[in-house]
Amino acid sequence: MAVKKTLMLVGDYVEDYEAMVPLQLLQMVGHRVHTICPDKLPDDSVRTAIHDFEGDQTSSDGSLVTALAGPPRLDAQVSRSARHSHRVMMRHAVFVYGTLLRGEANHHLIGGAEYLGPHRTAPCFALYLLGAYPGAVRGGRTAIVGEVFSVDGAGLRRLDRLEDYPRLYDRHWLRSPYGRAWIYLYRGSVRDRELIPGGDWRRFAADPDSLRAAGVRRARDPKTRRRRRIGASAAAGARARLLTDPGPGEIATPPGHRASCREAVA
Repeated sequence: MAVKKTLMLVGDYVEDYEAMVPLQLLQMVGHRVHTICPDKLPDDSVRTAIHDFEGDQTSSDGSLVTALAGPPRLDAQVSRSARHSHRVMMRHAVFVYGTLLRGEANHHLIGGAEYLGPHRTAPCFALYLLGAYPGAVRGGRTAIVGEVFSVDGAGLRRLDRLEDYPRLYDRHWLRSPYGRAWIYLYRGSVRDRELIPGGDWRRFAADPDSLRAAGVRRARDPKTRRRRRIGASAAAGARARLLTDPGPGEIATPPGHRASCREAVA
């Protein structure tokens, strides 16, 4: 039997028996099957749904697929939609406070995202200067100024790569006027790092009277060489924890304040 090439179009939570079973059967007899899904990158996972006979219960598992732009000279094309169509295009709210802000060096990574609006966090953080970009940590008494965007799955994965998640930065839920939003918190050491006053990166970097800000404006690197070097030291000292102790120059937070911060950041 000649080998056939089939392209399968799927969505998250596609019925397992309509996608995975045909895919595996075709592969068993030697055919090549490629799958693509909205908002998925190569080698991403597509979740499949398994329903009982009465349609009341749903469970899901991850199925690793290869996402392609579309192989040439196809012999067949199959389309399988999700049982719950609203889950195919999942959105994620993300709070950004540094080089991802509008007008900053890395904003192009979320240029197609939906801008939800400005936000100032609860005074539960400290914002440090890490070269040409900032890093927020919990445990301070600073409210961070930033913006909230809605990104799709592919957009969130781009941000994860930029922030070197979960090695250099970690993701936590943050309360915002637009619902829960992700915030990236720095995991490395902040010893001897300079605090950014007022938690406002944009104002700090634009200050015309600050020699330190002028150096930042000249550097403005998009977390490439510097983040790899910083990430190596961060992984050695903070691989499995998030810094929560007050850093140099911070005021220790009282227990009641820390309790309210736990409610603001999950």
